[in-house]
Amino acid sequence: MSAWLTMSEAAFAVTTLVCGVWLLRTRSATASGALLAATGIGVFGVIGCAANGATQAVDIGLRITLGVLLSLAVACYPRVQAGVISLTLLSAVGLAGTVMVLAAPAVAWMPLAIVLFLLLAIWWAWENGEAHTRRALMWSTTAWLGACLLIALVSFTGDALAGTAVDPGPLVPLLGLFGPIAMVVGAVSGDVVDVRGIVTPLVVNATVVAVFVAVTVGGLGLVEADRGGPLPLGVVALTCAGLAFAVRPLQVVLRGVVDEVLYGKRPDPLRAASSLVGEVADSPQTGLDALREAMLLPYAAIETSGRVELHSGTPVAYTRTFALTSADQPDTRLIVGVRPGDLRLSADDEQVLRIVTPLFTQTLRAGQLAERLRHSVEREITAVEEERRRLRRDLHDGIGPLLSGAAFTADAAANRVQDSPTESFALIAAVRGEVTAALGEIRRIALDLRPPALDQLGLNGALRQRAESTYGADGRRIEVGVQIEAGPLPAAIEVTTYRIAVEALTNAARHSLARQVRIKVTEDGNTLRINVTDNGASPGPSWEAGTGLTSMHERAELLGGTIHAGPSPTGGRVEATLPLPHSATRRP
Repeated sequence: MSAWLTMSEAAFAVTTLVCGVWLLRTRSATASGALLAATGIGVFGVIGCAANGATQAVDIGLRITLGVLLSLAVACYPRVQAGVISLTLLSAVGLAGTVMVLAAPAVAWMPLAIVLFLLLAIWWAWENGEAHTRRALMWSTTAWLGACLLIALVSFTGDALAGTAVDPGPLVPLLGLFGPIAMVVGAVSGDVVDVRGIVTPLVVNATVVAVFVAVTVGGLGLVEADRGGPLPLGVVALTCAGLAFAVRPLQVVLRGVVDEVLYGKRPDPLRAASSLVGEVADSPQTGLDALREAMLLPYAAIETSGRVELHSGTPVAYTRTFALTSADQPDTRLIVGVRPGDLRLSADDEQVLRIVTPLFTQTLRAGQLAERLRHSVEREITAVEEERRRLRRDLHDGIGPLLSGAAFTADAAANRVQDSPTESFALIAAVRGEVTAALGEIRRIALDLRPPALDQLGLNGALRQRAESTYGADGRRIEVGVQIEAGPLPAAIEVTTYRIAVEALTNAARHSLARQVRIKVTEDGNTLRINVTDNGASPGPSWEAGTGLTSMHERAELLGGTIHAGPSPTGGRVEATLPLPHSATRRP
């Protein structure tokens, strides 16, 4: 045995032993770790036997370590699965290895049986394993198959170099290092690199090399056998050059075949885009499900501000993100998972998703508007019910007792009219007072519903009338300026504008010691803007929301508007916006 071969075998033994101990220590693949460690120890024993010239012991030791221990380590990886079929395949691997040890060389085909049982065991573990099990199996299987293909290539090269000074034999144990290392990576941290991106190129390129070598050697061998002698070197070179032109087309074809066999058939982009149009328009969730089904994607989700709102499928490590621009929610994204076996989406997939993205944006926008409309209707119904409740309370607690008292007093006056006319007249006067109070209460309720000044004087006149009777907390009159730059308004918007302006004016008079207040109402397209500013001093950096501010917010939100109130460098400021209907729908 050469020194280089001994060193490479020692490297394989050390690597296998260390990887086995690592798997045992991390408890990620206990059975495989123990068998790998035993394999490393066995290879050390083989090296020792070779050093002492025990050729038969070396042969038996290699069969035990590689045919039994290493084969079982691969079959048990990443863990022994329960079930009759799993245990049967595992037993078949061990039995075939034992037969190879005891009956060799009588049963020369037993290594092929071991490989067959190993492939069946790996396939069964893949079919019944979870995501982390499949990831580990992909690492292990890719490494061992790649090592076997390279070892076969080295062996083929060694036969061609026989009788020369070049000995490729030491490369064989070194190529075997990939297997134990991949088993550790797959079991401990299988997602450190997506091994799926390695599987397809490895299988494709290995197949191309095998086909290239087989065609070249087989074809040239047949021609030389027919001619009875070797071909000229130029003919051989031209033949290899001609075959080289077929490498790229063969890679493309094999890539599609391998992808379909390993990961399923890829969809036609144009057909996928056409089938998605109607589905996305129905609802975002239906669109996500249809997107996954049409494009065979493992995962699709809509995320807003880092939070997943809707999702379909199972999250994967590699994803692609597309922005869903929206005025209401600018930080909304469509996230799709990359298919198994790919590290990125193809150009056709990208084009389909760019077509679909605006549809998702429009659907989300429509959903947001529908949700806003629903909340607006709910607020309006709530406000109507609250107003009815308030009216019932005012009628029951205010006018009801007054009218009841008047009725009782009228009865008493009728009973006393014969005996004591003077007392009867006093009771009638009391009835008149109670009826007058009831009329005042009715006027107050009517004023709360809609100020009559709006119908008599309009918005401008009503605000000016209210401004003339506004005084500060110190009793001094406040100078109020009113500027209205808007046409006729719908009744609801007109009342809301009046209420917001009056509430802001009242707050300025009560709390800010303002001497001047400016009310400005302007029409900007389909938006009505209400600005109320004063020159008073604010008590702090922000205003505490009391009854007045809360009332203004509720009135603006009821009509789908917004309001901002707080201190400004020159005093206080209240800014409100209310949406306006089209001109054709406004009252004259």
